[in-house]
Amino acid sequence: MVVLDGCGCMFWPDLSASKAQALIADMRAGNADKKGASARTANAYLQTCKQFCGWMVKDDRAPTNPLAHLERYNAQTDVRVRRRALTLDECRLLVETVERSTERFGMSGLERAMLYRVAIGTGLRVSELRSLKTENFDLDANTPTVTLEACYSKHRRRDVQPIARPLVGDLRAFLAHKDPECPLFSPHSDKTADMLRADLAEAGISAEDSAGGKVDFHALRHTFITLGAQWGIAPKSLMDLARHSDINLTMRVYSHTIVADRAKALEAIPDLKGDGKQVQRATGTYDQVSVSPPFPGQNDKQNDKRIRELSQVTTPHRTRTCDPLIKSQLLYQLS
Repeated sequence: MVVLDGCGCMFWPDLSASKAQALIADMRAGNADKKGASARTANAYLQTCKQFCGWMVKDDRAPTNPLAHLERYNAQTDVRVRRRALTLDECRLLVETVERSTERFGMSGLERAMLYRVAIGTGLRVSELRSLKTENFDLDANTPTVTLEACYSKHRRRDVQPIARPLVGDLRAFLAHKDPECPLFSPHSDKTADMLRADLAEAGISAEDSAGGKVDFHALRHTFITLGAQWGIAPKSLMDLARHSDINLTMRVYSHTIVADRAKALEAIPDLKGDGKQVQRATGTYDQVSVSPPFPGQNDKQNDKRIRELSQVTTPHRTRTCDPLIKSQLLYQLS
């Protein structure tokens, strides 16, 4: 374990919160030859060590957890890689271009195009995609699925992910020509981000936007969640599809919205500088009783008194409509 080795801990009493804090601070500072670790990386090291200490206490191997009170860094203030999601048009252009492309990184154009389609259509990570074989797919079920074994899943749990219908037909034809014993996707290089950037360049799609958001292979997972949010998938369902345990992670980190989408949402706000001629709707619940005009055949003094009496009425009116022709059943019987 990095933290324990870095602190020089041979025995349990050697570990202390101050040593762990000093080590992680040095990791974040870096040096002339190596850039310091990000807040997210530091949190990962700290969380792993805290979990180990917690297990020691739970298994009665240690009396207390010396790292229990250490807090995580705020990863939002130290984002090293800002990813952007591809738009639907960019996804279509990428797939269409790559299908006509030549071999690259040991994969034909059709293989790379299917790899991108499965990544965008399921949200699987690149390591998870590498593990897939034909046996992982069940395309003939009422709900076509791809099953990810626990040993390849990030959270070490067997996952069954549904597959969208538009992808099933092409995926079935693709699987028919694959060796069942071999991985479905096997690029010769592990630099799949470089492969994707080369294909993006061929398609004329910028790998970085004006805000500094970059497209690497993991950005295809961002694209899966972002497009799902734009298509109206409920947040809870989107969290389940992303296989997240925290809805905040799904919506804050992975769900990107573009300026046009946010501008469209603002169209619901009314114009505050109108002509003032807005139609008022009677709700019939807490509407104030309007003041009646002067009564015919009465003098001004009597009219003033009547108007004052009506203006003091603040309780809800019994009639639930402004239409005088519509009466309640009680009024109808008395009329």
